[in-house]
Amino acid sequence: MSLKLLMLIAAALTVIAVILYFVFLKSGTPEDTIEKMEHALNNLDQEELLECFDNQIQGLYSGALSVGGELAGIDLGGLSDLAGGLGGFMSAAGLTPEFDLEIVNIEYSDKNNCMAEVNFTMTFQGEIQTETQVLPMTKDGREWVISASAL
Repeated sequence: MSLKLLMLIAAALTVIAVILYFVFLKSGTPEDTIEKMEHALNNLDQEELLECFDNQIQGLYSGALSVGGELAGIDLGGLSDLAGGLGGFMSAAGLTPEFDLEIVNIEYSDKNNCMAEVNFTMTFQGEIQTETQVLPMTKDGREWVISASAL
């Protein structure tokens, strides 16, 4: 009986250790961010896409919506939200592109900054376009983000 209890305690401690590792210790990688970006693009999820960028780029996006909305006299933020919501309908109708992001190379300048060379392939209604982009990335806390300041 005590052997079963000891094994149960050991299993519980192992599960707790694994959870603590993933929640508090494991750092993301540039590859994780590129994968997240691909997922966001394919799901037309602008919130998830914005999470791939640093605060400076997110601020520029927010500011552009605000200034553009003032100049146009309409709520561009609301239109942006509407466009994001329509993404599911467009996807169901086959009217959205499919993205494939392939990492060609990652060159680290130090432990917190790198340049990721990525092939962006977009397929839409049988047409395929590929473009190579170099994304400046920086480590923000435990996650890597695409960064304007890393340029």
